[in-house]
Amino acid sequence: RRTGSTWAQQGGKLVGSGNVGAARQGHSVALSADGNTALLGGWADNSHNGAAWVFVRSGTTWVQQGSKLVGSGNTGAAKQGIAVALAADGNTALIGGDNDNSDGIVAHGATWVFARSGTNWSQQGGKLVGTGYANRAGQGRSVTLSADGNTAVIGGPEDDSYQGAAWVFVRNGTTWSQQGTKLIGTGVTGNARQGTGVSVSADGNTALVGGSQDNTNQGATWIFRRNGTSWAQQGTKLVGTGNTGAASQGWDVSLSADGRTAIVGGWNDNSSYGAAWVFVP
Repeated sequence: RRTGSTWAQQGGKLVGSGNVGAARQGHSVALSADGNTALLGGWADNSHNGAAWVFVRSGTTWVQQGSKLVGSGNTGAAKQGIAVALAADGNTALIGGDNDNSDGIVAHGATWVFARSGTNWSQQGGKLVGTGYANRAGQGRSVTLSADGNTAVIGGPEDDSYQGAAWVFVRNGTTWSQQGTKLIGTGVTGNARQGTGVSVSADGNTALVGGSQDNTNQGATWIFRRNGTSWAQQGTKLVGTGNTGAASQGWDVSLSADGRTAIVGGWNDNSSYGAAWVFVP
């Protein structure tokens, strides 16, 4: 927590209960807009079935809310919790499982939605699997939610022999459906793994899709904009300058709420010292 310009840890480390074995909790994390609800993903729980844990803050104390979240309808060890996201109010959670329906080498992947009513969490609908994938996509490797929780963007970096793609889903009431075809950025060089990282603006109308292996691991990022129910790429791919070697730009990406500031992470820059690049329109 920040007081002025000083940061201090609030309470002890968060470790969810009910885990089965070494869960790798904290591999992915998300916070609600008010900072009072936290979601922790642990993809290795229960022999890689995976799970996620919710914590809520009361005053300065954090406590687990309910039991761990595990989506139903999985096919095999899905690695649920490889990626997680929360809506602004903390009442909608998105849990990616990129190993769902695997042949042992590559997987279709899937994503689960949970909704909170009061203090109770329950799965909302069946698992989300985008259509139009080529071979096995690894969907759910990255996930993001709009502020109202009604637009989800899901990355699948293994789609079409590691070209990669992203899928958009929208909620109407309690029903989720895919919006348009999968998103694939143009101008790629080689197998980009688009969907390694994804982020969406608060209104859900701007999506950022990172492809960390574009151009022999240099990496790049693509911007998509929504007009009505249609999505289109905005401009050319983003590649930050000043890199040292193959930076893997797009491994992780994030958008400001208004969608007008993007930050792109490249962990492999300068022999893995790593760096990040900021873009503005």
